[in-house]
Amino acid sequence: GDMISYNMDMNQAFVAGNTYTFTVTNPSNIKDTALSQNTLDTAWASVVYQYAVGVVTFTSPAAIASGDTTYENYDITCDNTTLTIDGAHAFASLRLINGCVLAHTANPAAPLNLTVRTHMSVDAASQINLNGLGYLAASGPTPGVTGLGTNEGTGAGHGGTGGLGQISSGAGGSPTADLIKQPVEFGSGGGGSGGSVNSGGKGGGAVKIVVSGGMTVNGIVSADGFIGGEYGDDGGGGGAGGSIWIDTNSLSGSGVIRANGGDGKNGGAGDGGGGGGGRIAVHYSNSSYTGAYQAYGGEGTAAQDGGAGTVYLENKITDLGRGNIVIDNISRNNAAEASTWLDSVRLGGSGAAVDDLSVLGNAFVSFEDDNNYTYRNISLDDGNLRFADGAITVEQAVIL
Repeated sequence: GDMISYNMDMNQAFVAGNTYTFTVTNPSNIKDTALSQNTLDTAWASVVYQYAVGVVTFTSPAAIASGDTTYENYDITCDNTTLTIDGAHAFASLRLINGCVLAHTANPAAPLNLTVRTHMSVDAASQINLNGLGYLAASGPTPGVTGLGTNEGTGAGHGGTGGLGQISSGAGGSPTADLIKQPVEFGSGGGGSGGSVNSGGKGGGAVKIVVSGGMTVNGIVSADGFIGGEYGDDGGGGGAGGSIWIDTNSLSGSGVIRANGGDGKNGGAGDGGGGGGGRIAVHYSNSSYTGAYQAYGGEGTAAQDGGAGTVYLENKITDLGRGNIVIDNISRNNAAEASTWLDSVRLGGSGAAVDDLSVLGNAFVSFEDDNNYTYRNISLDDGNLRFADGAITVEQAVIL
């Protein structure tokens, strides 16, 4: 007696080998977890049930805490308000509309982890905003160094190295061991200035989103590091960009997905270093997305800019685990030596292979160990490669 609906043309035929998703609007009396071939009168692959056990629209500020199962498997709409979610949750669908802002709390115990069983959308006025919600100033796995006396802070590292302060008491934060293809780390905090730890910029937050159907991004999904603060006349270092990991069947829209490093503070006596860019990984089966991906290092003004972070794009059908790494630093003019590291740790294994490597916008890429990496193509457009050790093999072309 329960209603099972499928969004289709009434004359559409089921095609062998395809998977069809049904929504069960009242699943309490459903006994079986699969439809028989006799029911459909055809031989085809599988049926996926999507139980929407409830519907909720948030129109005033709301929070879903880690471990709170109140809205699990609900159709969720956030309409012109803020929605704070922590921990791992599974929803039937998720829509952010009319200026909704979705975030996790500051410096949480674990990244935000969302599983959406049908479709997720971020409209042009809405955003997932995790800016500055990672590690606090001068904290995290690779933070910036706080300047002593009248020295400026250095930027924190994540995907890229943090930039040096105009006058530094130490190095910028190095790139972390976070995986390029599966990033989960928060951005570290930038170093403070003038001996004040708190004047460093906070790092960006972290989110993993798995969508079984389609994801549309016309707004903004961001995990930027914050700009450094100022103590006295000395600028603090920028926080590192955080992590965005998306795995979806289809991706569409024309928005922005970004994890940029925070700028170093332009202080009256000296400037802090820029934060390193974060990490973005997007895995999809098909994509018509025309929007931007950004993982730029933060600007250091008279100090050193942060190194570029990483953007990894993989078509799960055609790439088969070998995707495209894009490292772009938007033509930062003062980022020399603030590099992005490629090695077995960050690529997830000795001799790991990617289809394409694109180095753009005055980014500096450093191969940091003695493994031999295989790339289908390498493209350099105002990009720089340096070898600390090891070698690379290019299967098809190097494009300069």
